[in-house]
Amino acid sequence: MINRLLHFLHRCFRIMLSPAQETEQIVLNRLRLGGWILSWVASAASTRWIGEVLWPAWDSLAGILAVALMFGFPLMLIGSILLHLIARLMGGRGRWDILVALSGYGNVPFIGLTLLLGGAVAVYVRVLGSIRFHLVFILLFFLALGVIIFTGLAIVRHGLSANYGLNARRAWLATILGSLIFFAIEGAVRIPYITKCPINSSNLAAMPHMPTPPIVLAGDKARHLSFEYTVNLQYYRKQPIHRGDIVIYRDRHENSRMGRILGLPGEQAGLEKGSLMINGTLFPESWKTWGNLTVHSKQIGTDEYFIGTDKRSEEPVSDPIFPDIIDRDQILGPVLNSDIALLGLIFGQPE
Repeated sequence: MINRLLHFLHRCFRIMLSPAQETEQIVLNRLRLGGWILSWVASAASTRWIGEVLWPAWDSLAGILAVALMFGFPLMLIGSILLHLIARLMGGRGRWDILVALSGYGNVPFIGLTLLLGGAVAVYVRVLGSIRFHLVFILLFFLALGVIIFTGLAIVRHGLSANYGLNARRAWLATILGSLIFFAIEGAVRIPYITKCPINSSNLAAMPHMPTPPIVLAGDKARHLSFEYTVNLQYYRKQPIHRGDIVIYRDRHENSRMGRILGLPGEQAGLEKGSLMINGTLFPESWKTWGNLTVHSKQIGTDEYFIGTDKRSEEPVSDPIFPDIIDRDQILGPVLNSDIALLGLIFGQPE
């Protein structure tokens, strides 16, 4: 079993270095299992939001991942069938089941980059604390990402040539066309339910696993690193807003911001040395907070919410406008639990 796993990992490494030779071996020897698993995992990563939209009460990472695997399988089939039909229309003749495996191996560069980057950041944060990069490293990262994308597409392109007998030009055309159509369909399905919001790291103090916002140093000028969070746009159409929810909302300047709901409509809410006060009474918070900021209690309107972060210092580095009262219409929705849980694995949980 271990030898098979090592051989599989070795093949994944070789296919990035010599895609033409390795894809030909996969086609000739009909090596399907490893590629199918890779294709399934990659598809599951794209569908992890479905479980939280359909069953928003779930907060178990294991449950979210199980639903993702369940919906990832049909997504894998749809993508491979689409590419198979395009290859056939271009005059190719090949096996669909082998194409699924080849598509899976095409995800090897992306999976490898994700694991390496996530592992490196996790070690970095635990050893040195805040993330500090020079701008050149950011540029190198995007350069590496471009190489990874090209490598992944090249693996699929060589696979189409080996499996369907397409020449290089037609194989590239089928690969790019199939990818564009697939992502267009996937995006059209996502749009009514979720959206991606880039959040500046200076506004990350609401996240329970990030007491210290990571900062990018670009020369002598400090710049904040941006993260992209997935927002459930449908959740608050059927569910009430609860105290403690981590949400994305639009501020007065239409910027995406993230915070935790602290006060509800009709209440008086404020902070007393970092502790939440509701209607003049200390409210026991179940989440970890930092700092001793004091904010006089404010009356919350019938369609308003008191929002803040978990970092409450006298000079709040996280966001000088927090805490604040916002309208219900400004709230887009809650951050997906899987985003919080997965980032918690990388950045760690507070002690």
